[in-house]
Amino acid sequence: MKDHIEYKVKVHSDGNKYWRINGQLHREDGPAIEHPEGDNRCGRWHLEGVEYTEDAHKAEMKLRQVTFSGKLVTIDGKTYRLTEV
Repeated sequence: MKDHIEYKVKVHSDGNKYWRINGQLHREDGPAIEHPEGDNRCGRWHLEGVEYTEDAHKAEMKLRQVTFSGKLVTIDGKTYRLTEV
């Protein structure tokens, strides 16, 4: 996961906000579509253009935060320690 993300946020005249990256709806810390009343239950959760339920979004973000840095793997009898690049 990156240290920071640069979103393009478009606010429509009705107050709805749309978070995008590379033209796709995407937001890691909340709904990618947010309504002005601030009720996230009315928001829509997206990652890379794919819509999720709020619970599925949270589960996916948890998976994306898993790191394998420091883990040991054995390939052809040799053991290696993984390092994140």
